[in-house]
Amino acid sequence: MEQLIYILITFLVGLLIGGTAIWLILRERISSVMEKAKGENQVEIARLNERLTASQEDVNRLTREKENLAALREQLTAEQQRLSTKVAELAATLESERSRTLENLQLLNNAKEQYSNHFKTLANDILEDKSKRFTEQNQTNLN
Repeated sequence: MEQLIYILITFLVGLLIGGTAIWLILRERISSVMEKAKGENQVEIARLNERLTASQEDVNRLTREKENLAALREQLTAEQQRLSTKVAELAATLESERSRTLENLQLLNNAKEQYSNHFKTLANDILEDKSKRFTEQNQTNLN
């Protein structure tokens, strides 16, 4: 029975030494894998930080562009309003000019008709006067 205890103790000591050896080997491998993973994680973190910085720069650039476009939009809106006002003023001026032109055309037509009538009257008066003189001269010549 002592021999059985001795074998059992030897077996347990062997297991303990083997387990310790395996634990030491695995601990070294785990440590190596952890260091490798830590290095890879640091590279990944650095890469993600670069992407984050680039994204933040893009956001800042886009924000500035948005502000510039908003300012430009306000300027264009003001210019559009100014031009709309100018178009309305010019349309009113055009309508006024048309109205005055029609009035002037009417006055011109009236004046033309008056001058035409006056010319006819003068022509008739002159013709009558010439006819009278011609008749008187013929009368004088006949006598």
